[in-house]
Amino acid sequence: MRWEEQAALPAALVAPSKRTIWVRDTATESGGRRNHRHSEGKTLAALRHLILVDQALPVVRRMNAIRKRGAELEPEREARRQARAARTGRPPKRVPAVQRWTLLMCGEGGGFQSYGHWRKHLYVAQAKCGVEYDAHDLRHVCASVLYAAGEGPSVITSQMGHEDERTTRRIYRHLFAVDHTEVARRVSAKIAAITEAERAAAEDAAAAEDGGAGGTVAVEPDDDWL
Repeated sequence: MRWEEQAALPAALVAPSKRTIWVRDTATESGGRRNHRHSEGKTLAALRHLILVDQALPVVRRMNAIRKRGAELEPEREARRQARAARTGRPPKRVPAVQRWTLLMCGEGGGFQSYGHWRKHLYVAQAKCGVEYDAHDLRHVCASVLYAAGEGPSVITSQMGHEDERTTRRIYRHLFAVDHTEVARRVSAKIAAITEAERAAAEDAAAAEDGGAGGTVAVEPDDDWL
């Protein structure tokens, strides 16, 4: 996904059971202003269904859990804002309550997350995994893995949201000239290793909370996604 697509992704458009994400909206930043385009996409071709691979599912579920927790705490936060506004006489300039905590990747206030804030988290991830990819680089990685998995130009074009295969071949012409199977294998292995380490850490933390009695972590059913 492009950054502006990630920033505007409603949680309601993520379907874990169908292993898809419906990419529909965009939210760009320019001069401190946010331009939110509903149901338009960057281009007509950018309106697409993305696949959810195995390694992405735990990440998406964690992001949704954070979003839902923010929604649960919102009434208390709103009460504090209103009390503060009553004292100062200045109404809070906030995202309308009905629009908060609806995006999969929310900002701290439940609205849009700024690129600067997201980039801070990206730096932490880069330091932990040792791979200095930015949002644009990650799109190249995605195209490389799709190619190494044996997918043709039409599938890669659809997933990347390009107008036609000529655009895909022009941007990722190196993919169709060099076999990146080994690169994709190493990247996939790294993703799997990081996921396994996170799973083990989560199990250890859960066991510690239960006083060492063990137990399993319940998986959130799709019916309770929102």
